[in-house]
Amino acid sequence: MLFLHGKSTSGPNFAERLRPFTDTLPPGTPLSFPTSPRGLEWWTLPPGVRSATAEEYPGYDSSEAFVLAQLAERPHSAVLGQSQGAILLLAMLARGKLPGGAGAPNLVLNGVQYPGPFAELLESLNQDPPPEQERYPGRVLLLVGENDGIAPPAGAGRCAAVLGKLVRGGNFEVCGHPGDHGVPVEGEAADAMRRVMCG
Repeated sequence: MLFLHGKSTSGPNFAERLRPFTDTLPPGTPLSFPTSPRGLEWWTLPPGVRSATAEEYPGYDSSEAFVLAQLAERPHSAVLGQSQGAILLLAMLARGKLPGGAGAPNLVLNGVQYPGPFAELLESLNQDPPPEQERYPGRVLLLVGENDGIAPPAGAGRCAAVLGKLVRGGNFEVCGHPGDHGVPVEGEAADAMRRVMCG
């Protein structure tokens, strides 16, 4: 399982935050918490600019290539993305960059925002979605924090509308949780994460 951290943190720090959740996964499950090649972020934004309003993501290409290399190195059953990590997964899914077929990992996205630089692509896919057989075959779970002040639920709702058209029927799920921007490590949302990541 691959875990992609959010902005202003690292892989080891993210691993420590998620320990209450990962300790409940089946014993011996290989877990990977890499740090972005750009350090504590997957792309660089000017002060005060958010991923939802940015016109470009400087460094995105190198981060996408890094994640693809991680996935190519060995099979992963699931990938969890938090904040910038979740936006990265959404963009890669929309761009058709994630492994497909039997090797498609299940995805969990938490704290996602509608990605400004890819808004036109997502809108076009929303208006003209791919046929069912070309949609992502893995399971996808979108977690939405009801009190998320960094990535408000309205933005996650826009992402959900597109994801519902990019993922094969029955494989997409939205789960709200009473938390804020952090990944929920207990409760119904954590149960949903386990079902998707271990299923």
